[in-house]
Amino acid sequence: MYYVTGRQRKENSHFCQCHHKQSEAKAAKQLAARIGAAEVGTLPSSKSRRTLVEDLGAALFKAKRTEILRKIPEDLPAPTKAWREERAGKVVEGMEQRGNKHVAPVFGHRRAALITKNDLETYLADG
Repeated sequence: MYYVTGRQRKENSHFCQCHHKQSEAKAAKQLAARIGAAEVGTLPSSKSRRTLVEDLGAALFKAKRTEILRKIPEDLPAPTKAWREERAGKVVEGMEQRGNKHVAPVFGHRRAALITKNDLETYLADG
């Protein structure tokens, strides 16, 4: 048992009790690793295993749109600013269309945590 952002988490170490000293040492080592990862902030959340690739894509496009809009200076004349905002929307829209055309049919419905390097290599080879 350990804590992540103030919330208690329990996890089964999956080590058998038939080899008591070995399994206890391995479980303690795994617990120490989890505590260290929780303190550093690199421990994945339980929701990360349920995240779909299409959800990651939507978050990426939203972040990209925000990033592009943030780069537009505030002191621009209104027509220029409106034109830049329109162009930013078209750039992100193009990215979304390419993602929906190429990546979503292959990986969109799959859980992101279950996609392997072999899956990506096969996708790139089929090109």
